[in-house]
Amino acid sequence: VLCALAYFSDPDDLIPDHIPGLGFLDDAIMVELVLREMKHEIAAYIDFCEFRDSYYKRFKIGTDRQTRETRLMQKRETLLERMQRRRQKDREESDKPSPLW
Repeated sequence: VLCALAYFSDPDDLIPDHIPGLGFLDDAIMVELVLREMKHEIAAYIDFCEFRDSYYKRFKIGTDRQTRETRLMQKRETLLERMQRRRQKDREESDKPSPLW
């Protein structure tokens, strides 16, 4: 993400930003690449936010601060593990040779 931000801030990158119609094409490609790389982190973050925002609808018992913090921490850990499993699966799939048809 930091490398992508540095790339965006450079007006004279691969395709200079002042070229009409094309100047931001390489920047858009960089955004797409970063989003693809971070898809599991983004999905986990969205899931956590939905869990946190619907907490009081989801749980009728255990709405005190300590129980809520404990449950949120457990959800964070679960989502982090899921994110890591998905990243590992992606790595394993990318290591497999693709069919040559």
